[in-house]
Amino acid sequence: WTVFMRAAASGDIETVRRFIDDGVEINGQSPNGTTALMAAIKNGRSDVAFELVELGADLAICDQEGFNAVQWAQKKGLTPFLTVLKERELVGEVLEEPKSDTTHVVQ
Repeated sequence: WTVFMRAAASGDIETVRRFIDDGVEINGQSPNGTTALMAAIKNGRSDVAFELVELGADLAICDQEGFNAVQWAQKKGLTPFLTVLKERELVGEVLEEPKSDTTHVVQ
C-alpha cells in the first residue's frame, strides 16, 4: 500500500486531504487492486470513506478479489456508510455492474 492508502486505512483524514490537494491519484490501486477508499472501508473508517467519495473516489473499481468498495462495505457491515450511499442513489448501479476492467495501479 502507498502512504496515501495507509493514511486512509488509519483514519488520518488530514493526511488524506493533503495528498488529494497535492494531486495524488484518488483511485490509484495497489498491486492487489485495493484503493484508498477500500482501505478505509476495510478498516472501518467511514469518515474517511465519506470524504473520499465526496472528493470523487470511484465506488465501482474492483480489486483482485472482484469486490468493489460498496461490496466491501457490505462485508464489513458499514451500515451508516451504505445508508448514505443509498440515500444519494449511488449504490444500485455499483452493485449491479461493477467496473472490473478499471485499473489504476500505483507502486
